[in-house]
Amino acid sequence: MYDEIDKLKKTKNELQDVYYGKLIEFTKLQYLKQDVKWMTETQEKLKLREAEKQRIKEERQARIDAINKEKEERKQKEAERKEREEARKQAEEEKRIENEKNMRQNEIDQLAKLDEAILDEAVGNNPLFAQIETCEQLKKYVSKQMKNQKTDDDAQPAQTEEQKAQTKGELDKALQKGAIMQAPSKD
Repeated sequence: MYDEIDKLKKTKNELQDVYYGKLIEFTKLQYLKQDVKWMTETQEKLKLREAEKQRIKEERQARIDAINKEKEERKQKEAERKEREEARKQAEEEKRIENEKNMRQNEIDQLAKLDEAILDEAVGNNPLFAQIETCEQLKKYVSKQMKNQKTDDDAQPAQTEEQKAQTKGELDKALQKGAIMQAPSKD
């Protein structure tokens, strides 16, 4: 009986050892399984993170490319604007030079016509004909006025009396009609 109990104990101990060994092995496998699961999840997270990094890098590169393209376009537009401005300035300069040439040629032509007219003895062809005619008329008018003044100086005393009488008669008539009023005397 003791033998059987010992055998049973031994069998029990062996079975317990096998059981606990298998339990330890099972626990190890569970840990390994969890480690594998964790590693798989971590790898997936790393892949997602790498994909996100790659996406961000591509977006950043796209923005940098867009900025560089915009800079190039600005440079090109600035160059075109400078070319247009330069062409406009050159056209203005050419137009100004052409205008100056035309003005000089017109002045030369006018001076040539003036020289021809001055050399021509006919007064009507002279470009200053209007001024000359005005001067002649003024000369005649002044000489006529001087003659009239000399004759007026001689006849002035007689006319003055006549004018005074005529003016006094006109004033009297106007007073009688009431068209004018007589100012009070200073006395």
